[in-house]
Amino acid sequence: MMGQMRAMAINGGVQLFQDKDFENAYLAFTSSVEAYDVLGKQDTVAMYYAGLSADNLDAYDNALKYYGMAAALKYGGDSRTHQLMVKVATRKNGGNPSEETFKIIQEGRALYAGDLNLILEEFNYYYKTGDAVKAQNSLQEAVKADPENPILHFNIGATFDEMSTAAHKEGKP
Repeated sequence: MMGQMRAMAINGGVQLFQDKDFENAYLAFTSSVEAYDVLGKQDTVAMYYAGLSADNLDAYDNALKYYGMAAALKYGGDSRTHQLMVKVATRKNGGNPSEETFKIIQEGRALYAGDLNLILEEFNYYYKTGDAVKAQNSLQEAVKADPENPILHFNIGATFDEMSTAAHKEGKP
């Protein structure tokens, strides 16, 4: 019976999501997560789509909760869910970096150390917080992951230029 309820919830959630009824899709997906929980199982698909539905509603805390549940279970086997969490946490903080964003980046990097997207999120975090040295380190790591990317090389030069300008202003050329 509970399995049938879960199937109805997830299928209904999919249709509601496709119809862009994110509020009811969120409710359906969270019901699916709860139904599977009663069965002693984990519904990573419903967790992910509950997060995605909440994300579409700008319900940041709910999006982070369900994305976080799916990410902890390595939903999708890649860094995509962590990347979405970084974007939600950044939007939640008005587009500014936050400790919450940094924590998500670090959790993702621990799981997917060489993932270029998370390395770039780390660079963006450090760059936005004004830590040019750590931003530069992240860029160096990004170049190792994608050595043919000219934008990364350009950003290394631009970051070095900022570091040089800051050193000159401090009288330390």
